[in-house]
Amino acid sequence: MRLVKKGMMIGSVFIVSIGSLFLNTSTIKANEPDYPISSSEVFVDGKRINYPIKPIVKDETTLVPIRETFEAMGATVKWVQHERAVYATKGETEIKMTVDSTSALTNEQQITLTAPPILYKGKTMIPLRYVGEAFDGKVHYDPTSKKINITMPKVVIDFLEKEQINISNIKNIDNVKMSGNRRLMVSDNPEVLDSNTINEDNATLAADIFEEKRNGQDHRVFGWHINKLAEKIQVGITIENLSPTNTIQIRNLQGIHKISSNSFYAYEIGLPISSALLHNRLFGTNTPSKQIKPGESIQLESITLKPNEIIGLVNDFTVAKITGAGEMNYIIRTVVSKDNSDLAAIKTPPVPTDPHNFHSRGVWSSSELSATFPTYKINEDGEVSYSISNGITDNLLNAETSLMKNATSVANKGHFGVVYKVKVPYINESAEEKTVRVRIASRGGIYSGSLKIKDDVINIPSLKPMKDVANLVDYKITDNKGFIEFDIVHAGGSSLPIAINIITLD
Repeated sequence: MRLVKKGMMIGSVFIVSIGSLFLNTSTIKANEPDYPISSSEVFVDGKRINYPIKPIVKDETTLVPIRETFEAMGATVKWVQHERAVYATKGETEIKMTVDSTSALTNEQQITLTAPPILYKGKTMIPLRYVGEAFDGKVHYDPTSKKINITMPKVVIDFLEKEQINISNIKNIDNVKMSGNRRLMVSDNPEVLDSNTINEDNATLAADIFEEKRNGQDHRVFGWHINKLAEKIQVGITIENLSPTNTIQIRNLQGIHKISSNSFYAYEIGLPISSALLHNRLFGTNTPSKQIKPGESIQLESITLKPNEIIGLVNDFTVAKITGAGEMNYIIRTVVSKDNSDLAAIKTPPVPTDPHNFHSRGVWSSSELSATFPTYKINEDGEVSYSISNGITDNLLNAETSLMKNATSVANKGHFGVVYKVKVPYINESAEEKTVRVRIASRGGIYSGSLKIKDDVINIPSLKPMKDVANLVDYKITDNKGFIEFDIVHAGGSSLPIAINIITLD
């Protein structure tokens, strides 16, 4: 099997707002020591970082505030309170640093720091050179200007090759079904958060009420929202235990979120999320399992969103019953706050859907779809095409099938948050080796996404409808029957439907 792909260079622009994850002034130690102030200014890709306090020097190492540094480098970060540790990720790299410890981890490999991260004037200060080099940046100090310049690498994304071909004679797929047991909640309506859709200081965007007699349930929350309010807001995920008798627990909480302020959201948000899902590389918090007593609410995620920023997020977790009898009964919410209120205290019904923008909202029993194509007969069928559509052929995630049986649900036509598993059975009745090419074409709008075949995850470039196709795989057929299998995740912001085209080359 030979994958057909090529590289495309795009800017390092995956910027994430992380202001709510850091310690406040109540964490300052009594009689905190003074450190020499660094006279250096720090630049990332030529842009100066504006720090709230000046960098300091400890053990001949420059330490800088964590929040502004990671924002400038485009890293996603989480603070784990009970470990006093920072976990940060960008691309394929994950690092861990612990306050007052010179032992750090880069992709699970232990590294000894020249100076530990410390708490100083209410800020977590981290060693600049280690962080820059851990994310493949080049750190250069100019003793004349006293500038520290960090040059970050460009992000290289593998894309499928594409060509201009008009795919026709496209058939519907009959054998499509929900599979898997990870429940899906989609929070994408109202997509635009403005004064018309959010008219209170605090609001619920979407909700999933779970009430069943079982001991555990896997969940996925997919969110996509745009801040068109004239102020910073907090967007988060919460869970409230509605049971009067059961204590429940959050396990295996992990996720990814990306933020952008420009129109390249498919590349900056959608593709990183879709490829992370297929890579099984959601970012784990490594926090202890959180217990939620009867009537208690907790916050699972909180993200700061500036005006005109777009956020895409996916969070996976399991809710398990650990004590008590009877049904598990809880509600998961995505919420928004304009006044920095406690997100866990927001318990209002979901705001009305936006009647002018029919984006998705609802809860479905599965975050996975499986499609088995008709058997492809290599010597007879020649070229065939099938539709992965948002219409009658596999419109399983609609308002009627949503588990929220009311007006709060809108069909998930984009299959957002869903892994789409495709199986193409084939028969080769000849004794000759054959090459079958599988291609993907856009039909209903500009499309992009990610796919996985074998262990390779590759991105689908932007495809124009009825014009572009992307070559997925040239599959060498040496046996008389078998399967071609691959998974697809549609990038947020893309349009459906798409077509899968199969043709024998020789």
